[in-house]
Amino acid sequence: MKVKVQGQWIEFDNEDELTEQLEQFDEPYIFERFEDIPKNLCGEKKFDERVWDWAELDEREQDICASYWAEEDSGAEVSYILDCYMGTYDDAEEYAKEIISNIGLFAGHPELESFFDYDAYADELRHGCAFVDSISERQVHVFTY
Repeated sequence: MKVKVQGQWIEFDNEDELTEQLEQFDEPYIFERFEDIPKNLCGEKKFDERVWDWAELDEREQDICASYWAEEDSGAEVSYILDCYMGTYDDAEEYAKEIISNIGLFAGHPELESFFDYDAYADELRHGCAFVDSISERQVHVFTY
């Protein structure tokens, strides 16, 4: 992660590294810019405590959380987001197809599947799910409540 303080970029991976690097600056200091950190976790003088949980995630999980914060709830905890996460799909219809396949709705009668409207079913799923566009890929993350 990177932050600009008093015109100088500093890089850090955890809270201890940030604290150590900030010792070189006169207080009060202000974080002028950020890189590789979701905006909802950044303030002028300190980071939201969730940034340290987010920093420990792998790149895919970071995208999942950042996407959720951007579209659904900027105040959600990392653990809540990952608990609600159901998967990443090309679109909502692909998720609907997976659900139908998993419950075996057309087992024994595959010819009936051509009459099923997956797009309409995906719209119905929106009442209990959040379909959030990924901020780094052309895919949709699905979350249930």
